[in-house]
Amino acid sequence: LRAFVLALALGSGSAEWAKKSRSSHDHKLWFTAGISHSEAATTALETKFWDVSNPKSSSYGKHLNADEVNALMAPPADHVNEVIAWIKSVAGDDAELVFNSAGDFVSCSLTVAQAELLLPGATYHAYEQNGHVVHRVEAGSFELPPHVDLVSPTTRFPAPLTVKTTGAGEEYRASKQQAKASDSTDDHPTLGSDPSTLRELYGVDTYEASGAEGNSQHVAGFLNNYMSQTDLQTFFSYYYPKGRGNVPTIVGPNNQNNPSIEGSLDIQYIMSMGAQVPTTYWYTAGTRPYDLGDNEPFLDWLWALGNTTDTEIPTVISVSYADEEYVIDRDFQARCDIEFQKLGVRGASMLFGSGDDGVTGDKGMCPDGTFVPWWPASSPFVTAVGATEEFDPLDGASFSGGGFSNFYGVQDYQADLVATYKKKNTVPSKYYNDSGAGFPDLSACGMGYWTYVGGTPTEVGGTSAATPTVAGMISLLNDARMADGKSSLGPLNQLIYSNPDAFTDITKGTNSGGGGCGYGGFSAEKGWDPVTGMGTPLFPELMEIAMALD
Repeated sequence: LRAFVLALALGSGSAEWAKKSRSSHDHKLWFTAGISHSEAATTALETKFWDVSNPKSSSYGKHLNADEVNALMAPPADHVNEVIAWIKSVAGDDAELVFNSAGDFVSCSLTVAQAELLLPGATYHAYEQNGHVVHRVEAGSFELPPHVDLVSPTTRFPAPLTVKTTGAGEEYRASKQQAKASDSTDDHPTLGSDPSTLRELYGVDTYEASGAEGNSQHVAGFLNNYMSQTDLQTFFSYYYPKGRGNVPTIVGPNNQNNPSIEGSLDIQYIMSMGAQVPTTYWYTAGTRPYDLGDNEPFLDWLWALGNTTDTEIPTVISVSYADEEYVIDRDFQARCDIEFQKLGVRGASMLFGSGDDGVTGDKGMCPDGTFVPWWPASSPFVTAVGATEEFDPLDGASFSGGGFSNFYGVQDYQADLVATYKKKNTVPSKYYNDSGAGFPDLSACGMGYWTYVGGTPTEVGGTSAATPTVAGMISLLNDARMADGKSSLGPLNQLIYSNPDAFTDITKGTNSGGGGCGYGGFSAEKGWDPVTGMGTPLFPELMEIAMALD
């Protein structure tokens, strides 16, 4: 998965994965198989997902607990038995199999030789990128057996951190810095996007959480993106003093001595926007820290989230990673969507950055000359966050990922708004899927964020800045609801689209960043648009709406 972040005065993104030698037959893999569900179970899950997240439904907010979800999604016994027999046919009867709590994923340690026996036609090779080596097979080289939705690791690659440079808004930011410096003796940078100005911009002001039981927020970390507790406290001291002393719970092998821009940005802004909400930084290693073998970090993360108890599951999940839809294996996508729905029906809101290349893929890629949607942002089972410019909050950012999915059709809750947009849209339909679901769903400022990384203040931006900013505000709404005995908000999209007055409509800007596939990009317009979605949050209005719901 690709991390979305823009960093000023830093280098460009890293090189592509390079195919190297044939994998050693005794190289270990942490092999995972997704066991297929019954059609009745997946239908029931999706029905429940839309029902509990529909503000007009009497079932709104009536989430399921972990046991109920696990019972609903337990695969048929014959599916489980056949998959166990399939794995043990090469691993041996004594193989130690590990199941998730729902019993629909099973893992074990296999050698490359054993995995290739399980998947006739598959040949593992080492692939290297910037010194990081993984073992994968070529797409389309094997077929899955009956009752298996997906296997991992096979064709998925951890995508690199994408770092871009930009000079947009330098003059404006310099003037703002000078104005602020006139009444300050601090030597740290003070620009347009820090917790105080963002809180003022969206109407959060000094509001903080009361500590409602069961409310928590979660930041996902991958690909060596670590956070530093020292940097967090320094950031609080300069930019949000009320946060000093607050620390997140760390899950996974976080290396505080090697913090990254992405990890620092995410944790510092979700904790200053969602102030006083218990927070977890959950790092999933790209390869396991013990001798069980290569894994797929995103799948492992979803497995771990699905295994959380009712007291552990976060109510808000902020993720600043994605890949182009065209590189996503459809089996992988479909199974991840099921995992998103499982978390949603338990009351979790999942927010993903919509991408930082406008309508193009990474490095301006446009397969067949068409615009590139990004996933998971394009999935209707998560909420996609786009970006506006820092120096003019009413302009959609040129890099804001958005468009129309090639995987998903237009959703009922957005159909009228998407149709209205298309009446004004001037982009020829040959550049996008005219019947695809639209994204992003909403947006926030995505430029001029100051974050501390390794003790140094760094100016960054991107949809990965906008995402934890929005996520923190959702956490505050949850805190108020849960303190009043109500449920968490859970999946957000139907709530967002049914309340346009709770957002500032962004009507300027185009997302031609990345080159625009030789054409340009979509334009922001009145109402929903594929640059900024429904617009930027108006926190007081959202609070009033959230508290009026049962």
